[in-house]
Amino acid sequence: MARSRRVTLRCLCADFHQDWDDSSDEVCAKALRGIVAQRIDEKARDSDVASVLRRMRPLSQLRHPMIHAFDTGFSSEDDGGILRQSIKSVKDRQWLKQTYSSRWRGAAIEIKDTAWLCSAGYHREGSPEDFYTKFASECSESSDGFLPQKEDAELERIDKKIADRDAWTAQLHLSTLVLLAHAMDSSAAGPLTFPRPNHDDNVPVSESNIAVRLDISVETVDVDGDEASEIFVKIASEDPNSQLNQIATRVILAAIDSEPQAWSTTWISAKENLHSVILTNEIAHRATETRTAGAISARDVPGAVRLGTVAHWTREDGLTQATLQGDPVHALCGHWFVPMHDHASRELCQECAAVGLPDD
Repeated sequence: MARSRRVTLRCLCADFHQDWDDSSDEVCAKALRGIVAQRIDEKARDSDVASVLRRMRPLSQLRHPMIHAFDTGFSSEDDGGILRQSIKSVKDRQWLKQTYSSRWRGAAIEIKDTAWLCSAGYHREGSPEDFYTKFASECSESSDGFLPQKEDAELERIDKKIADRDAWTAQLHLSTLVLLAHAMDSSAAGPLTFPRPNHDDNVPVSESNIAVRLDISVETVDVDGDEASEIFVKIASEDPNSQLNQIATRVILAAIDSEPQAWSTTWISAKENLHSVILTNEIAHRATETRTAGAISARDVPGAVRLGTVAHWTREDGLTQATLQGDPVHALCGHWFVPMHDHASRELCQECAAVGLPDD
């Protein structure tokens, strides 16, 4: 089984001061370490760290030759037979030598199922500045200072949180399309309940750990004198205003039709909303194809939305954040839309104009 590979933030920012294949990776690494420090001091949120992480490569795949050599060396599916040389001059624990060409040397350690690259430097044969000579000197009393630190544990926690959330949204996307395929066959399907991310499979699903309930129906409707099929998606949540419910709603709707303004929304109760969109051949094909494959297409990005061509009005707060994050918000006309910086250049939605601007 391939090990997880990680590089400590100290190593990234203090040891790799030259030879980057792409200098932007070095900039990202330093920005990441800074925002993690703010998170530890409670001056930033997990989402702030996640925002930086999503803009960069995994740390073990940043474009530096020593990092690449480390990642490759520990990435095989069965590397148990590989003979690894220990740094014998360090006595308190087993450190493993890492090399790249005649220039770079490093020190790695295996902790449970994870290989960590914790220190690196130049090879200078016979010099007190040689990496292994310096490393042994600095570890003469203890090598604890080179082990993963609190900042690495914090980053690992947030990394796992991101991975769990990504897996959850992918499952939500897949389940939505499969449920839609069933609804196309029998007019209605559901309810389907989705536990919160990180839900322990050994714990029974209960009201306290349900994120959303989903029902989908397909009905024949009249559209300008012609018959069409319309999809009705009912999403229920104990806390409709929570960020988790907003993410779930976005993923569910985007899985079916990623153009927010194609959707209309009707308030049913304090805990339920009904969303509707016309069933197209493209949507029907994607739902059927997904059910058959049992997996979402590689081209699908859960929650991704397409930008619209008209400007809408809304009563919702947080437009600046929604604009920056690309999140859809509810328009006065009942549709969902993604606010944009250049909205003034776009034609105004006439349905929003008919409703009128909010008094405040």
